[in-house]
Amino acid sequence: MRKPVMEFRKYVNCNTCDLDLALREGMRPMQTFFDPTRDHLPFFGNEMAPHCHNSHHPTFSAAHIPGRWLTALLHAEEVTGIPVSPEAVEHLRKWAFATLEKHPIGFPACMDFDKMEFIDATDLHNLREIMHALSALVKWRQDDHAGELALGVIRALNRFFDFETGKFDEEAYRRETGASVMYSCCAPSEGLLFPVHFGRYIGPLVKFWRASGEPEALEQALRLKDTCFRHILLEDGDYDAVRFGSHTHSTTAMISSLAQLGDVTNDPEIFRRIHAFFQNGLRKIALPFGWCIEGNQRNDLVGEINNTSDITEACLIMGKHGYPGYYAMAEQILRAHFLPAQLLDPCFIPEDEDETHADTFRMASRSVGAFGFPTPYGHEDHPGAWISFNWDIVGGGVNGLCEAYKSCGLSKNGILTIPLHFAADRITHTATDPYRNNGHMTVTPKADNLRLKIRIPARASVKSASAPCTIAGEWLYPAAVGGGESIEIVFEFETRDIDYD
Repeated sequence: MRKPVMEFRKYVNCNTCDLDLALREGMRPMQTFFDPTRDHLPFFGNEMAPHCHNSHHPTFSAAHIPGRWLTALLHAEEVTGIPVSPEAVEHLRKWAFATLEKHPIGFPACMDFDKMEFIDATDLHNLREIMHALSALVKWRQDDHAGELALGVIRALNRFFDFETGKFDEEAYRRETGASVMYSCCAPSEGLLFPVHFGRYIGPLVKFWRASGEPEALEQALRLKDTCFRHILLEDGDYDAVRFGSHTHSTTAMISSLAQLGDVTNDPEIFRRIHAFFQNGLRKIALPFGWCIEGNQRNDLVGEINNTSDITEACLIMGKHGYPGYYAMAEQILRAHFLPAQLLDPCFIPEDEDETHADTFRMASRSVGAFGFPTPYGHEDHPGAWISFNWDIVGGGVNGLCEAYKSCGLSKNGILTIPLHFAADRITHTATDPYRNNGHMTVTPKADNLRLKIRIPARASVKSASAPCTIAGEWLYPAAVGGGESIEIVFEFETRDIDYD
């Protein structure tokens, strides 16, 4: 029996400050939305209002979803300690391996859903996601076969990609493999645009190198970076839709990828280019609080939380490497847009209790924790509004929140750095959230001999502190406290009104 859609409400359950809650809830949908009628193939798309259903995609279901979900689930398992369903991991692993093993040279293959068979066609937009799946299995499940498949992808791309020109040799690829190339997130007339297929793939190459130490992965990432700087991300940091392509998530994924590469190489030129893009190009597709348009030709408010997550991750890395203002930007994005965009109140979704309806069974309750195309979910104010998104975005959102969770406290060389002000209970310390406690923040280190470095929130001043402090730039340096001792700081926040276009 399908229950009627609940009434739209002006006020809904919404989260602005609890990272732990967001991660716990975000893990749930990725462990349930598999199609039992298609050998547990994960669903790719949905419609939640005014109608309700899930759907598959011939290009994305078998490669895209496993990549996003394996990375997010296993990363969240690490940071939260909540075990992931072994069955869900095995479903995702099986499909990720199958899409590579059924292709002539080990690229992710597309599917024919009428026959439930793989075909000799690939969408190179999936290179990023399939490498995410493989790197996650290598890092968190010590999967040797995943490592072998990842090296196969790297070597196959080296065969057909011209790093000087940034072009993929489709003719040689078809001639040697008998396979074709499909286009998904750009028009065939645009060709295989670098950001849409290759720039976004740099990040998971870095992740695979971190997990495996394979030099071929880092070498390819560096060569792709050089291609990107030669042809796409120029020194002025401008955004040109013709050069970057209309799929803005690929642009933000490329920027996040470059930040990850800079994090392991400490290359100052990478950070200079990213900073120039934040100052210039990003302003053409995103707003300071984290909303980023889903496609640069849209004229509505449909954004994508994948983009927001990429921007957040890049901000966290830029802040880590000493660029002022970036941690503040990440915190604004998290509190003002990222967290409240999570679906926690499914009041507009019908709840189907019939288990035989594979694509709609308990859609409302199983969707809690999802991320997708915001504005924030549940905030639509009229019946009949069309709400739909792709399930891979849940993985992109959760993975970004994992990076934020880890950035709440960074311990290195005897210094405990607190860049974000979320409540935290970590191995190194506990902290309270000044935004929820009238400006009061308490930090308690759990080890002796740790010096503290606490970021002063944007548009805030230090009203008082329970220990002597030194201020330098956006950072507060309290006098040393012992393990188990607390320091209390009272911030005074300035409020202001901002109008966004």
